[in-house]
Amino acid sequence: MIHDRGAESAAAHEAPEPVLLGERKSTAARPFCVIVACVADFVIALILIVFMLFSLFFSGPGLAWSNTVTILVGVLALIYFWLAFDVRRQSRRAWQIQWIVSLPLLLVWPVGTFVYGPLLFFWFSTTTKAWFGVGPATTVTTPVRR
Repeated sequence: MIHDRGAESAAAHEAPEPVLLGERKSTAARPFCVIVACVADFVIALILIVFMLFSLFFSGPGLAWSNTVTILVGVLALIYFWLAFDVRRQSRRAWQIQWIVSLPLLLVWPVGTFVYGPLLFFWFSTTTKAWFGVGPATTVTTPVRR
């Protein structure tokens, strides 16, 4: 029996697929509520940056609390920018932080209620949970457009 060592060595030297720990990437189409969440988070971050710049340049000299507020608004803007980009990458922690952040924004009438009410409704759907890999393992099926 002839043994072919060339085929074995070629197979042994192929690089394996990289595996990211803690990441479960879904091959299904991105749910619409994820797109809405990314856009809403990005817009909120931009609004917070405008507010931060306004408070930096137009605060009075005797307002000691304005520096603290400016720093807090800057930190919130960074969190929202991170959230806008991390939700797109199917991070489980972003799924959790997004709904925690969305709950208080429901109280901002009328824009927060009309944006984050339906967003939270679809955020807890089985399709969105499966896309993020949260909850029980389910198979996501999306219709194929031809």
